Amino acid sequence: MDVTDVILDQHAEQRRLFLALHELRGDSDTARVATLWGDLARVLEVHAAAEEEHFYPMLLEVRGEEAADETEDAIKDHGEIRDAIAESRRHEPGTTAW
Repeated sequence: MDVTDVILDQHAEQRRLFLALHELRGDSDTARVATLWGDLARVLEVHAAAEEEHFYPMLLEVRGEEAADETEDAIKDHGEIRDAIAESRRHEPGTTAW
């Protein structure tokens, strides 16, 4: 298994968790929603950090300038994801503000 297989597997896991969270919309069991969101947030944070530390430097080394814009966009997206995770922690899971 190479790094791209790991990334694809992690993306599949993220989609699975997002779908499970989507299916809980309107669920009154906020503890269940919070637990699932906590799992998803951890997966997203670890994945983003791993891509930035390991994958993107290799991608830039191999593809050079050709990958620079794509890499910059992805890192920007990761920052926005981190900001959304941080903002979500300020609200009760399952609420409109959350």
